[in-house]
Amino acid sequence: MEAWLLYLSMKDGKAFGPYMHNDFLMQEVYAFAQDFWGDMQKYAHGNHVLQPARGFYPLCDFCPYDKDCPKFSKSIYQPEFENVLQELSLLKTQRKEAEEKIKQIEESIKHSYTLSGIDDWIETDAHRFRITTSSGRKSLNREVLVLELEKIFCANKILYSEIEGLLARAETVSEPSSRLTIKEIKG
Repeated sequence: MEAWLLYLSMKDGKAFGPYMHNDFLMQEVYAFAQDFWGDMQKYAHGNHVLQPARGFYPLCDFCPYDKDCPKFSKSIYQPEFENVLQELSLLKTQRKEAEEKIKQIEESIKHSYTLSGIDDWIETDAHRFRITTSSGRKSLNREVLVLELEKIFCANKILYSEIEGLLARAETVSEPSSRLTIKEIKG
């Protein structure tokens, strides 16, 4: 038996797997499901208060009820940040608009350059430009690598879990970074 995890976002979808049967994980999932079902039954009968979500969730941006959301109940009111947050939000909006405008102008210039048939520098009074081609970014297709390793490992009777272990040992994780999340209060 195998299972697949399907990831869906507003812009993309991707399948991960296959995941093979694992007794320990099945017991953990079953225990979590029992706890969740028990909490839902208690809540339905008025005997339990559900805990709000922690962290940032993509759907929070679309929630019209975040003004009194219990997730933010421990927020500290400090209005002195309001002006700088408004300025930052405005600058980010302007940057996005500028990036879109830059992309449009670059595409227009590239199109004109291509139509000109010139394969050299073009000069103006204060600038010169040309189009060059650079090689594409290299990346490792993990799914293809897993399939290829499965062929090798299966031929040598090595377990699938060894492939995942090998890939995990070869992975590196960059240093953690902080991210400022700014969200307009709705409601």
